[in-house]
Amino acid sequence: MSENQQKEVVQNEKTAAEKTDVELQSTKGGGASQNKKNQPKKLNFQRWSELSRTRKIITAVFGLLFLWCLAPIFFGISGIGVMSSSFIMLFISAAAYCWNIVESARSLKMRAICIFIALLGSAGLIAFGIVSGLMIKASITTVPDDCRSYTVVVLGCKTIDDQPSWMLQDRLDKAYRELLKNPDVMCVVTGGQGDDELYSEAYVMKKYLTERGISADRIIMEDSSGNTEENMLYTKAVIELNGLSQNVVIVTDRFHELRARIWAEKAGFDNIYSACCDTRIYLVTGYWFREMFGLARLYVFGC
Repeated sequence: MSENQQKEVVQNEKTAAEKTDVELQSTKGGGASQNKKNQPKKLNFQRWSELSRTRKIITAVFGLLFLWCLAPIFFGISGIGVMSSSFIMLFISAAAYCWNIVESARSLKMRAICIFIALLGSAGLIAFGIVSGLMIKASITTVPDDCRSYTVVVLGCKTIDDQPSWMLQDRLDKAYRELLKNPDVMCVVTGGQGDDELYSEAYVMKKYLTERGISADRIIMEDSSGNTEENMLYTKAVIELNGLSQNVVIVTDRFHELRARIWAEKAGFDNIYSACCDTRIYLVTGYWFREMFGLARLYVFGC
């Protein structure tokens, strides 16, 4: 092989090697680019200063409402009403804070989830508004001024030893004012003894009212019931047995009045009026939400 041919072979081998290196580099670069595309996007949480004014207001307001909904826990009160209301307020606050992440969603699946949550939330808000309206309406159906014959029915709730809880005391104070207003009406206190109670709720209620000056002869106890349905059903029997007026004025919390009224109608009462007491402000939200679940179960399952 001549010298020129040897140089040509060497040059060809060098060119082929350079081409191979370029292809390898191109392959590596393309793979890195593809891997970069496949990597999930990092969540871009904005700082508080970067939020719009509207998002700041919504985040702060519902954050405070979240803390307010948790307040009953510090008084030893918990349950589905406290937990559900707290979760809803926290969710709205967090959604407002992270709204930029929702808006930046590109996948069809994520957008579908956001739309579903929005529709579900809207339906829930509408239902909450309708039921709340019915609850308020039931609570303002007070006894007419010209009606002088009726029976005051006080619904029981938790007692502590032989004393009423704060909520029950509020109901009894309302009943006391109602009995003072019309000295001729009779009163039925209804409520049995819970597993964690030393006395029946009816006994504690009668004791409280008589200590405040209401004659014991005006108060009849119904101490066998364990829920609102039994409250009204057993009270109906007590009223009929003692020949009392079938017009009833139900004394309970405002949030509870609608469900009590429904059970009163099912028990056979026709003329039903309310004498509501206002629930203490730090308890309202939890009990109002809990009542929503109670009413939903009543409407759907009838119990």
